[in-house]
Amino acid sequence: MDATLFEVCLQLPGDARLVDAVSDVAATAARYAGCADVDAAAFATVVEGVMAQCLGGALMSVVVRRQHGPVEVLIECPKQFEPAPVQDQRISIGWATEGGRSMCRVSRSL
Repeated sequence: MDATLFEVCLQLPGDARLVDAVSDVAATAARYAGCADVDAAAFATVVEGVMAQCLGGALMSVVVRRQHGPVEVLIECPKQFEPAPVQDQRISIGWATEGGRSMCRVSRSL
């Protein structure tokens, strides 16, 4: 792994107790990619909010990656929702389909 190209794939139960764990992985990935601690924490806070919206009880996929661009966290989400506005313009929230699954994508440009 290097700071410009990495991917971590997780399969987790949709359990609220795991929101903090996903947030921690997102912050670690952002720091690894070169974000300052405060910026990594802001990114993790947005990921935490999205993760909380996507909880359902079934197994869910979470992908944390960087492919020579922004750091991305994709969270399988059975229902689309209107994300809350984000103050940091380097962080965006959108929707994608990956492997036939609806995923909420939180990305942080560097």
